[in-house]
Amino acid sequence: MDRRSPQRLARLTGLLFLVIVVCGMFATTALDGFVVAGDAAATAENVRSGRGLFTAVLLGWAVLLAADAAVSVPLYLLLRDVDGLLALLAMAFRLLFAALLGVAVTGVFHAYALLGDPAPTGVGAAGSAARAMAELASFDTAFLFGLVVFGVHLLCVGVLLYRSRYVPRALGALVTAGGVAYVVDSLLGLLVAGHGGAASTALLMPAALGELGLTAWLLIKGVTTGRPHPKETV
Repeated sequence: MDRRSPQRLARLTGLLFLVIVVCGMFATTALDGFVVAGDAAATAENVRSGRGLFTAVLLGWAVLLAADAAVSVPLYLLLRDVDGLLALLAMAFRLLFAALLGVAVTGVFHAYALLGDPAPTGVGAAGSAARAMAELASFDTAFLFGLVVFGVHLLCVGVLLYRSRYVPRALGALVTAGGVAYVVDSLLGLLVAGHGGAASTALLMPAALGELGLTAWLLIKGVTTGRPHPKETV
């Protein structure tokens, strides 16, 4: 690579991270706004009355999936000189997460198709609403499982960043802690009934700080190169 390549890779990675953050925040928040827990009919009515916004949610997930898969390439190229095997593992886990998320998001598309306009009537309406609610619930479970894989990816990236000194070591440590937090929080969400709320928010705070901080740093500062080879530093 020439001397400018790491900076180009860093800026591209930061830009894709920004797309992921924006689309992720919009898609998850907006989708949650449609769902009324335990009330399939109300959820169905929310979707039908807000089909324009729900369509935007679907587009948001589609863009997010594309960016999630794409970012694995510049991130690998940026970090492979630190530890080729660990960078390859990070790339593999990122692509696996994107694949799992793609499967999960099909449930949201199925729910959208089930709640067509005009709405069915009678038993058909109730059945469609129940099936759509089941698809959305299935998405939540699959998404949590995918976040376990994402957490492992983030853990690998955090270790690589910490060792590379491309960014401040404190930022690498935050990303590493964020990866652990994703794994723990997602497993608790899958295995412990009622987990979430303030406990989940507190647990994921390092992840939010690490991801946002890394995105901003890559976009504004890029990476610091020309330091001793990572294997030669303590």
